[in-house]
Amino acid sequence: MSSKGRGRITPLLVLCLISASVLMVPTVLLVGASSQVIHVPSQYPTIELAVTAANPGDTILVAGGIYNESIVIDKGLNLTGVSGYRTVINATGSGHAAITVLNTLDVVIQGFTIIDHDLFNNTLTIAGSSHVTVSGNRMTASMESNGTYVYESSDVTIMANTFTGNLYGVAVQGGFSNLVEANNSTGNVAGLAVFGSQADKVTDNVFRHGSFGLRLLGSSGNIIARNVIANNSFAGTYLENSTGNRVLENSVDFNNAVSTTYGLYLSSSTNNRIYYNNVRNNSIQIYAVFTPADITKNIWNDSSLANPKGNFWSDYKGTDADGDGVGDTNLPHPCSTGGRPCSYNGPPGVDYWPLMAPYVPPSLQVSVSASIDVGLPPLQVSFTGLVSGGVSPYSYVWDLGDGARAVQQNVTHTYPSLGSFIATLTVNDTLGTVQSDLVTISVLAGSLTVYVYGPGRQPLVHANVTSLGQPAGQTSLSGATDSRGSVSFDLLHPGNYTIRASNTGYSSNTTVVNVSLNRTLITQLTLSRPSSPGGPSASYIAEIGLSVAAVAVAVAALLAYRWKSKKSSLAQSGNPIGPGQSSSP
Repeated sequence: MSSKGRGRITPLLVLCLISASVLMVPTVLLVGASSQVIHVPSQYPTIELAVTAANPGDTILVAGGIYNESIVIDKGLNLTGVSGYRTVINATGSGHAAITVLNTLDVVIQGFTIIDHDLFNNTLTIAGSSHVTVSGNRMTASMESNGTYVYESSDVTIMANTFTGNLYGVAVQGGFSNLVEANNSTGNVAGLAVFGSQADKVTDNVFRHGSFGLRLLGSSGNIIARNVIANNSFAGTYLENSTGNRVLENSVDFNNAVSTTYGLYLSSSTNNRIYYNNVRNNSIQIYAVFTPADITKNIWNDSSLANPKGNFWSDYKGTDADGDGVGDTNLPHPCSTGGRPCSYNGPPGVDYWPLMAPYVPPSLQVSVSASIDVGLPPLQVSFTGLVSGGVSPYSYVWDLGDGARAVQQNVTHTYPSLGSFIATLTVNDTLGTVQSDLVTISVLAGSLTVYVYGPGRQPLVHANVTSLGQPAGQTSLSGATDSRGSVSFDLLHPGNYTIRASNTGYSSNTTVVNVSLNRTLITQLTLSRPSSPGGPSASYIAEIGLSVAAVAVAVAALLAYRWKSKKSSLAQSGNPIGPGQSSSP
């Protein structure tokens, strides 16, 4: 190539360079490295700076002290305080949650006192994340905010924490397969609330001194077991629009602040199995508010074929004629004739097998676990049963939740379709002692939550969200956004979805997302105002203006470059260009 050819830069090449610079996105290559321990404040003065500097898999060890900051975790980390009493994160006045775990996995948060007294700011928010463990913390927000808010997440474990002075000690919204275990949630408006979530397990907690102990709204396939739900002013356990849950071995006691305080409260909730609970000394032991189905279409015993057993009611005055520990008269309790105290006008129903004495777990101990082979349905699950106490040998019966049964101690089962299931292992010892344990199984491809915004990130209510394309076998998606501008879709097949959002008075917008197995994906779409008839929108005009300006600057630079090159060339040839002279390319 000649020197003349090497020196030419055409306007077309300039435009190509501009386009390339606009489209270029930095690519980050993550290279594996051993995990590090980062110390706060000796290495970094704030936790947020340490989180920013950390690599996935690192541990951040925080010394005792008060840290007035808010923290966002968007990578897998172990965040550990040296003492739940001496290591304090106080986000009051920050305008944000004290800790936000956002769109990530493999996070551990333990050993802190976490405070955020601002209105509507949670102490801890977990959104769009999986495999998060929160343990050994003390959390206080405000009566308008939550201690821990788990939003559209899965496999989150909230264990051995203390919550007080919050709206909800723990709130779980959407998502599936979360565990809330061994927490003390006392002195909140509600100890725990589960909204529209599936296959969660809530066990061995204390929910006391709130308006509600525990609330389930629009949730299914959950296990509520062995909790103390006491001294609440409106209701101990409150189920609304919730089906297919197991409520067992709980102590629902002394919810009797006023004459209308309820122990168990059901509203439009059916097909729940409620048994082995001790329901004692509540102002109204059980109340089903709306439909007769709240009474007749729930199961109030353990469903044993040989000798069913129900719940213990402190106000049951019947007798046990055959001495088997189950009442035989004044049945069903507590509404043998219908109407009050179970409802205004419902039919007779509830417990036909009331226990004569409070339920006490037997010495025979059963614990079950499940290992899911990750893949597409049909999904293979390996179940393991651990048994101790009692007198061996034992006999085993598995109810796998989809109609299948097995009689081995350990079993492998294939679930052919999507859904949430509760698997139960019931064990009998030689003396006839019976005990069981349950585990939730989520055969879910994943979930998708879409946020729709207008100009200025204003949430758009009642915006239409639909799928224009979806994986084979998946029905098309259609929904409307709520007051926060969001809509969620669960039980989705994995693969690519083309999502469109539209709303009256706005131009629609489309994006392509990939939904994967047992994960929740959060995406957002922004809608702009349409342009006037026959003309482009203001935003489009602005974008074109910026592009034209960029091209103009580039062309000016090109002309200056060429002028300088030409002038230099003519100077070397002894024929400089003077005023009023011109040259051609």
